[in-house]
Amino acid sequence: MPRPITHTVSSSPVTYLQLRTHAPALASIAESLAGRVRYLYELTAGVPAVEADGIVTPLNPQGRVGVDRSGPPWGDALPHPIWIWEGTPASTGIYGEKVIAALSTSGAKTSVRARMIVRPFQLQPLAPYSLGQLTVRGIRTAGAGTATATIRTYAGTVAENPARTATLTMSTASLASATVLVPLVPGYVERLIEIEATTSVAFSVTHMSISQIQRRTH
Repeated sequence: MPRPITHTVSSSPVTYLQLRTHAPALASIAESLAGRVRYLYELTAGVPAVEADGIVTPLNPQGRVGVDRSGPPWGDALPHPIWIWEGTPASTGIYGEKVIAALSTSGAKTSVRARMIVRPFQLQPLAPYSLGQLTVRGIRTAGAGTATATIRTYAGTVAENPARTATLTMSTASLASATVLVPLVPGYVERLIEIEATTSVAFSVTHMSISQIQRRTH
């Protein structure tokens, strides 16, 4: 008998490597499919498929019937984008190639307010989806040396709130990226994102995005 979907659990925190590969997602989906016949039977019949197990598939963490992928016992909470900022330059017409911020002087700052809708999740310690991962991509555009910037995300929409930080380092004329965690709550959310140049080497930012992730050790 295949393992029921209620036995599909995630026992370790998500890693940045997992966020860059589809392998964990594919493995989780395959395991879920293996138990789907039993899962459907128990949802419709309301009794265990194997009497000796004494297990009936429960409602998901939102109190509804069905798989919402929001963590144990329903499998991994897979990362998915909830906010993206890119643009299309008139010269190429290719989405994602437009410069959305450009800085060249140490101490210069630029900021954006990210507005997004966050899917429901249980507000409790170790709840999946309670953090997002902000990714910022930049490229050195002029001058020699290394361009660096501090990326800050605030708990609200003003810079006085506690901030999480990361460093974006651009040592060549190739795209570089930095990631920083963003606290989330269900529903409509606004977060202030700030970029401050820490060297006088010119660089441009071409992409920002926030993905909801499962993080069980925060």
